[in-house]
Amino acid sequence: MSNYNEFDIDDSVRLQTTFTVGDVPTNPTTDTLFVKDPSGNTDTYTGGQLTSPSTGVFYRDVEVDEVGSWGARMKGDGVCDAASQLLFQVRRSKA
Repeated sequence: MSNYNEFDIDDSVRLQTTFTVGDVPTNPTTDTLFVKDPSGNTDTYTGGQLTSPSTGVFYRDVEVDEVGSWGARMKGDGVCDAASQLLFQVRRSKA
């Protein structure tokens, strides 16, 4: 997660990262996703609340229900101590 993207309100946004150690996909001992909405509220997702389709890959689909700037941070601890961030904008529907 390191790009800047734009989405429409009520979109489902996939927040995904791949943790690696020496370029080898690696599962961290603990993994946590923090999602901050434009009002400053932060939701925290851990362990079973994240999907891991393969070693080192973790994601969560989040519905964005507020216009403005959002932030997400995926953090791994333990075996793979790393983090990635994503900033994205949610715009009003034109309809």
